[in-house]
Amino acid sequence: KGNMSEKSRIIQLCFFIQTHDWWARFIYLSIVFLAILIFFEPPSSAAITVCDQEMFKFKNDSKICQNKNIIKDWEAWTLFVEFLLIMIFVTDVFMKATYMKPSVYFTKKWHKVTTFFILLFSIDWIIFTCTYYAMEQKGLRFS
Repeated sequence: KGNMSEKSRIIQLCFFIQTHDWWARFIYLSIVFLAILIFFEPPSSAAITVCDQEMFKFKNDSKICQNKNIIKDWEAWTLFVEFLLIMIFVTDVFMKATYMKPSVYFTKKWHKVTTFFILLFSIDWIIFTCTYYAMEQKGLRFS
């Protein structure tokens, strides 16, 4: 532990931002948005609709098949917002690990749990992205 005045400007800035009350409120708000975002994501099984499956024999102009474009539009903005929220959490961990030093940061159990959850959010985002782009090729399906 050293005096903060002896640290570099970057470390001082990370400490100032990460320990500020407004940053904590911003993180809490981001957590709430991520939790609410779950209700706007279609399940991955909706990525390939019944229009793509020959056994249902729906015409492409039917109402059911028109919903495919609505699903894709919703997924596009949810992908972007979820990525931004994950990057906010990564930034928070990075700033704290910067002024604490990674060797000290990862000795605390709660910091390990936080990093693990961010990793899980990232894996979820990768799978969701793969499902979204696989809709075009009709090949990859996670369900």
